[in-house]
Amino acid sequence: MPRRVAEPEPGRPADPVPDAAPDPAPDPGAERPEPGPVSVTATAVIETPAVWRDPSPLDPAWASPRRRRRRRWLVLLPVALALVLLLAVTIALGGFTERESVYQPVAPGAVIRTGPYEMSFDKVTVERELSFGEVGWTATAIGHGRLLDGVTEPMAPYLSTAMAVQDGPSGLTVEGFVQEVGPVSDSGATPRLFTPGLESQEYRVEFELPAEYRPSGYLRLAIADLSYDDHSFLQVGTKYWAPSGRGGAYYYLPVTVIATAD
Repeated sequence: MPRRVAEPEPGRPADPVPDAAPDPAPDPGAERPEPGPVSVTATAVIETPAVWRDPSPLDPAWASPRRRRRRRWLVLLPVALALVLLLAVTIALGGFTERESVYQPVAPGAVIRTGPYEMSFDKVTVERELSFGEVGWTATAIGHGRLLDGVTEPMAPYLSTAMAVQDGPSGLTVEGFVQEVGPVSDSGATPRLFTPGLESQEYRVEFELPAEYRPSGYLRLAIADLSYDDHSFLQVGTKYWAPSGRGGAYYYLPVTVIATAD
């Protein structure tokens, strides 16, 4: 039968419950058991927040929420507007209009400056010559020229872009071909570059005219305004002397025909 424990009287503390009887002592000579491992179990207490559930039935037309994606045209529209604005400003400032090129007439012998050069021309001679098996004409514009102060390297204009002559009656136009600086040398070793620091020297520029050319009273010699800039199409950063695109000057030079033996 289970042992009854008397209830305490009012105002008297309850008697303590006797501890369990201790394990009996092992018999002498008995094998003592090895103590087993002690395990410790940690119990985590997780508090679950209260969840409120809507008791009303689910609307069948309700769709689950999705992340709204920005429409592509909303992203591209500001870029397109910026490009249109840039284009309008460029057109307003004349960015796509052809730069006006103005050549001013000067009298024969007048001194002009273009890039690092100072030069003048007062006459032109034409002579029939045989070149590469064909008879043509050589026009030679004669004048003077020098390098401006401060230039330290020998140089000369790039004729194919810097100078040209035009026949008034026919409209025939050719670019410069050969240039010589200084007195004519019998050996043919006349310098073709200006030397820094020298005074103005004789300067001759030759132009090759076709056989159909017929000498008239004058030839117009055009000299482009030169600037030291990056004139390359891709703007690679290399600067050199070339026509600025702003025009330049031109002479109406009287023509002297040099007779040649047929």
